[in-house]
Amino acid sequence: SALYQQSPTIDDGGFFDADNLKETPYLTWASVPENWSVWISTDAAKASQEKNDRHVVGEFAVSPEGQVHCIKVWHGRVPYEQYEAKVIESIERLKERMVRTRGKVIVEDAANGSTLLLNLKSKYGGLLRPFLAQSDTPGKDKSKEARAIYPQVLSQRGLLYLPKQIHLERSDGESIRTQREELLTFPNGVHDDHVDTISQLCVILAAASKHYSVLDMLAYAGLGSNV
Repeated sequence: SALYQQSPTIDDGGFFDADNLKETPYLTWASVPENWSVWISTDAAKASQEKNDRHVVGEFAVSPEGQVHCIKVWHGRVPYEQYEAKVIESIERLKERMVRTRGKVIVEDAANGSTLLLNLKSKYGGLLRPFLAQSDTPGKDKSKEARAIYPQVLSQRGLLYLPKQIHLERSDGESIRTQREELLTFPNGVHDDHVDTISQLCVILAAASKHYSVLDMLAYAGLGSNV
């Protein structure tokens, strides 16, 4: 993973610099500007590893200038049915803004993620955006590290914002803390579910953004040869 470590700062990780992980000023969706696009990105626990793996659901706002703000995040080691209910809860709360701003629900099309896409297709099909790691990850390298380049570069450019640490008393307080810890220990941490959730969102955004293209991001990271 040394190829991707631009500015190592701690022994366990090196991908993300703590100084670059800004905190969003938006504590609730009510405070987020109405013209910002709304996205949900989720990483489902793998079917064969549910006792150890975690489901993650992240809610994100993207500004017209390309800033990516995580407004709310949740993770849990729960049965699939509870995870699906959590995703539906987020969609129902945000779907009007998602439709208006053309946001999507990004779900990795694998294992439990494939089940989620199938179960939600009839009611929310127009909002769903399946994520296929092999075809959606640009370039030759299809690894988790290759996808994590995208939020890494956004954080280096001051465009990635996480929920406020001072708001840990929220119902998703443990997830807020864990999200930051996972980023700072990636790729050597025990878990990377939160990193996957942010990475797949940033890959999708880069593919369509007028502010940062795939080639631009890879060049910024010094990985133009990955194309």
